[in-house]
Amino acid sequence: QGSAYGSMGKLLQPTQEQFENTLALQLYKLQLDKPVWVEDESITIGRLAIPGPLWSQLLSAPVVELDVPIESRIEVLYPQYGVLDKLFLEEATLKIKKRLGPDQTKAAIEDIQNGEMRSFIRRVLVYYDKAYQKSKRPFLQRKWGKILAVDQPLDLKEVAALIWKAAAENNTEQNPAPQ
Repeated sequence: QGSAYGSMGKLLQPTQEQFENTLALQLYKLQLDKPVWVEDESITIGRLAIPGPLWSQLLSAPVVELDVPIESRIEVLYPQYGVLDKLFLEEATLKIKKRLGPDQTKAAIEDIQNGEMRSFIRRVLVYYDKAYQKSKRPFLQRKWGKILAVDQPLDLKEVAALIWKAAAENNTEQNPAPQ
């Protein structure tokens, strides 16, 4: 939960030590014979840092980017963020004012105050999309990269099927069948 809105008005980040202990426990529970999917983040999540050895592995891992239309993304985010406390959302929006810009910040706060939550989410997504594009590591630096178009992000079976298909194609490309 690292973004300005990540706490969702109630969650607090753990200490770095607790984060690493919890992460280590979750990694220990994984089945090593199965693929592990990890959301692509920067090395920091809020004020926490992904441990160096894990970060190094993530940098060299294959990547799949889900390309989801903005309207679909808004519908996914609305039930989570559209119902949050307005004061919390206003305060969180002010935290990114410098990057969002004064006009967009003012408009986003007006959207919050007027209950126009989808409009608010759209404005903030534009900011986050720019930030993610700027921080995104180029696919050329990765072992393998694929962009998948996802029209229905709430259809998790469809999304999972697309990802597994892409991973299987990558495996075939990396390990072609003997001729």
